[in-house]
Amino acid sequence: MCLPYRYPNNAARLLQILLLLIFVPVFYQYIPSFILAALTRLSEIPNVIPKVSCPTLSVLVESSQFATQNFLLECRYENKNRANVVMNEIIVEKARPDEYETVGMLVNTLLVELFPDEDAYREPGKHISAAKYLLESGDSVWALVAKTKSGEIVGILTLNECAAIYAGGNFGEISELYVDSSQRSSGVGAKLIDAAKQFGIQKGWPEIEVGAPPQPEWQRTVDFYMSRGFIYSGPRLYLAL
Repeated sequence: MCLPYRYPNNAARLLQILLLLIFVPVFYQYIPSFILAALTRLSEIPNVIPKVSCPTLSVLVESSQFATQNFLLECRYENKNRANVVMNEIIVEKARPDEYETVGMLVNTLLVELFPDEDAYREPGKHISAAKYLLESGDSVWALVAKTKSGEIVGILTLNECAAIYAGGNFGEISELYVDSSQRSSGVGAKLIDAAKQFGIQKGWPEIEVGAPPQPEWQRTVDFYMSRGFIYSGPRLYLAL
């Protein structure tokens, strides 16, 4: 059974109008201030989690203010001295004759690092002069240089052509290999070795040999060469003349 709707009488209508006149202004005066205060407090909640740093990685984690389940994770490499070079940004090419000074200086730095007690290696002039002579001749000694996009040389590898009956004729030899300390363990040395292999193939060499530095203090160098396909065949001796 449904009861019929009855319209309010004049007294009831008057009461409704009075209530509206009283409460509507109060609502517009106070309620928006409460809403504004609440929004202000929400806006004060930090929406960025502090950056977490470690020696080689920086991790930035951001979350949306109203969607806390969505996170943005950003990782980037950083280096205190200079930016680490990404492998595809390194260019390996044959050194020009006018780059002899840089090649000589890097070879000198290699020798000082290998033999820190040898005073003969403290003066780089001898090695710079030798680099100038050999690079200008260009008939049996070559230098491969690893360069950044800006043209900075960060690694070198020198090759010379040898000959032996056991090798069936001419073959290649790596005389020096050096990578700037800021770029080690970033693949620069491996890229130089790969370039040397391609150079040897173009020259028709059956093999490339290399003399390892003193052991066991430089075992890491031997391990590097073996990881690039070299086979250990024993120590090398020399006789000063």
